[in-house]
Amino acid sequence: MFLDLPRISVIGNQSAGKSSLVEAVTGINVPREANTCTRCPMECTLTRAATWSCTITLRFEFDSSGRAYSRLRTESFGERLTNKSGVEIWLRRAQAAILCPHIPTSEFLTKSKEDIENMQKNDTIMHQFSKNVIHLDVEDPEFTGLSFMDLPGLIQNSADPSLINLVRNLVECNIKGDNTLILITIPMGDDIENQQAVRLAKEADPMGERTIGVLTKPDMVLPGATGSMKRWKDVLEGQIHPLKHGYYCVRLLDDEERSKQLSRAELERSADEFFRTRTPWSELQRHNRFGVPNLVKDVSTLLMMRIEKNLPSLRKQVAELLVQCSEALNSLPPPPNDPRTEILLRVGELTMAFHDAVMATNVRVLAQRTRERYLQYKMDLLRTSPDFRPFVEWREYMNPPLITGDPDERIKTQLAPMDLEDVRKVIKESIGWELPRHVPFAATTTLVLRSTRLWRAPSFACFNDIYDTTFTFIEDLVRTHFGRFPEAEKHIRVLVNQELENCKNVTEKAIEMLLQLETLPLYTQNIHYLQIEEDKWYNHLKNIRLKPSEYRLTLDDYYSDELILMARVQAYFRVAYKRIVDYLPLTIEHSLHHALDHILYERLLANLIEDLKSGDKLKILLEESHDTTAQRRALTEKKQRLLEIKQRLEQL
Repeated sequence: MFLDLPRISVIGNQSAGKSSLVEAVTGINVPREANTCTRCPMECTLTRAATWSCTITLRFEFDSSGRAYSRLRTESFGERLTNKSGVEIWLRRAQAAILCPHIPTSEFLTKSKEDIENMQKNDTIMHQFSKNVIHLDVEDPEFTGLSFMDLPGLIQNSADPSLINLVRNLVECNIKGDNTLILITIPMGDDIENQQAVRLAKEADPMGERTIGVLTKPDMVLPGATGSMKRWKDVLEGQIHPLKHGYYCVRLLDDEERSKQLSRAELERSADEFFRTRTPWSELQRHNRFGVPNLVKDVSTLLMMRIEKNLPSLRKQVAELLVQCSEALNSLPPPPNDPRTEILLRVGELTMAFHDAVMATNVRVLAQRTRERYLQYKMDLLRTSPDFRPFVEWREYMNPPLITGDPDERIKTQLAPMDLEDVRKVIKESIGWELPRHVPFAATTTLVLRSTRLWRAPSFACFNDIYDTTFTFIEDLVRTHFGRFPEAEKHIRVLVNQELENCKNVTEKAIEMLLQLETLPLYTQNIHYLQIEEDKWYNHLKNIRLKPSEYRLTLDDYYSDELILMARVQAYFRVAYKRIVDYLPLTIEHSLHHALDHILYERLLANLIEDLKSGDKLKILLEESHDTTAQRRALTEKKQRLLEIKQRLEQL
C-alpha cells in the first residue's frame, strides 16, 4: 500500500535556476558543472535541530529498464555529515551510485570528482538518468520544516530523443496526484509560454490549484525592456497565467557570489537589497512574494495545510502500513544472539536432516531417487547378457526374438548374437590338452567375461549419478540450514564437500574391488540355483531350436556341447548378475551414504573447533546475507519513519 503523503515536486527546464533554488532552500551546494546536472530525483527533508547534519540514503525502486521492483530497497550512503562543505562530493558519489546500479554502492564511497567524471564519459558504465531516488535528511538550526522532491531538469534539445521522453515521463509521474504541490522554476530571461515545465504543470493541474510559480533570474530583466518588465509584473500580480497560490520571485547566487561562500544571512540581505533598489521590483507592493525565506515559509504552510486536511485518511494509511511492516519484520528470522549456540544448533540440524534422509525415516526423497537409479542399473546389466541363438546360420531361416535374462524377459542386449557355430569356434580356440568330448573351461570363461567385462561402465555411471544426487541433496541442506549466513554457508559447504569427496574415493575403490571379484576366478557356492538355471536355459534353448517347422535338425547331439555351454554361461551370468545388482547398491549405500552420515557431525565439529574458540571468526561466519540484512534494515527504517509520521500526525 502506498502512503499518499502531501509533497512538493520541484520542476523546471534545464538552466532554469532549479539547482540554485535548491541550494538557497537547503543551504548546501549541489553539483553544477556541465554533465553534472540532476540526473535522478533528489528528495530533501529539512527539519529544525540544535546542530547541522546531513544523512544520505539511496532508495532503489526501479530496475535499469524502469520497471518497479517487487520490494523497495534502501541503503544508507556514507556516514552522517556534520560539515556542509562535504555534501557536494557526497552528492556526486550518490548520484553516480544511482546511475550505475550494476556496481556495488560501496565502491562509490571513496571516488573522487575526477573518477566520476571519467565514468560519465562511458554510457555503458553510467546511465544518463534514473528513476531511483537520493534522499537527503538535513537538520539545521535555521530551518523551517519542509520536504520536497527535486526532479531532473527538462531537456529541450538532445542528440538522443529518448532522453527527452525519459525525463519528461519522470517529471509527469512525479507531479500527478491531488496531494502533490508543483513548484515550478521559470527563468525570466525567456517567455513563460516557451517553458516546457509550464506546459507539463498545466496538463497535470489545469486549474492551477496545486501549482506554485517561482520566477528566477530577475536580474536578466533589464530596465530598458519595458515590455518584458510589464509582462512579468502582470504575471506576479496574477493578471496573466494566474495560479491559485500565485508566483514568487527569487534572486539566486551567480557563480561569482557562489564562490564567496556567503552565509545564509548575507545572501538574504543581498537579495532583499536587490528587490528594494531595482525597478520594477521596488515599485511592486507585493514584497511578501520576494525572496527565498518568503517562498519557504509560505510553501511550508501550504504543505502543512494539505497534511491537516488529509489527517484522517493519513492516520488510517499509517496504521495499516505499520501493521504490514510489523508483520513483514516478524516473518524474518531473528538475528542470532549467541554465535556458538547458533552454529552448533545448525550443524546438528544439518547432520540430523542428512541422517534422516539416509535412513529414510521422514524425508524419503534421497532414498527414492537412489532406488530408482539402482533399478535402472539392474536393467543396464541385463543388457549385457549373452545373446545365444541355438541355430546354425540362423539368419537364413528365422529372426527369433532377442532373448536375455529370464526366458520370459525380452531386453535388447549390447552383445552381438552368437549361434552354435560361433560357440563351437570359441570352444575350438580354447582347446588345449583336454580329452575328446571335454569342453575346455576356458571357453566358459571367455563367454562369461565377454559379458561381465561390460559391467564397469554402467556400474560407475550408476555411482556417479548417485553421487551427483547426493551432492545436490547436501548442497540444498547446507543452503537450507545456513543460507541466512553466506560466509558460514560457504565455510560449511567446503567442509561437507571435503568429507563427501573422501567417501567418494573410498566408494570408488570398493566398486573397483567388487568388479574385480566378478572377473577371475568364476566362482559360486550357490550350486543349487546355478543348476536350476542351467537346466532351465538348456530346455529353453533346445525348445527354440526345435520350433521352426521348416528347419528341424535331427542331429541335436551333434551340437549338444554347444547347447550345454550356452546354458551354463547363461546360468552363471544370472548368478553373478544377481550378486552384483545387490552388492553394488549396498556398497554405495554403506561406503558413501552411511559412512558420511556416521562421520559428518564429528568431522564438522572437529573442523569448527578453532572457529568456536574465536568470537571474531564466528561473528564473521554468522553475518546474515545482504538481502536479509537489507530487508530487515529497510523494514526497520520504514517502521521508524511510519512511527515518526504517526507521532507528527498525532501532534497535528
